[in-house]
Amino acid sequence: PVRQSQLHARGRTLTLRSAHLEGRALDVVLLGPDGKPDYTFEHYRLFAAVVKAVSALCRVKIIWGGDWERLHDGVHFELAPD
Repeated sequence: PVRQSQLHARGRTLTLRSAHLEGRALDVVLLGPDGKPDYTFEHYRLFAAVVKAVSALCRVKIIWGGDWERLHDGVHFELAPD
């Protein structure tokens, strides 16, 4: 909650009630060929397509932050509420 409040104050998140705090979300950072973080949104779009396909096969509903309208968060994946 303290870290979430800090991120909210800096405008890095839009909520104080994050799925991360409930253990239902994680952020995945892709690495480029040089081993450094790669934040190219199109790379996350491709990765998310694979995650979505596998989760559908496993009948696990997920939410990808890249699909959000207000804040496109490509690194964010979370379990959808039941």
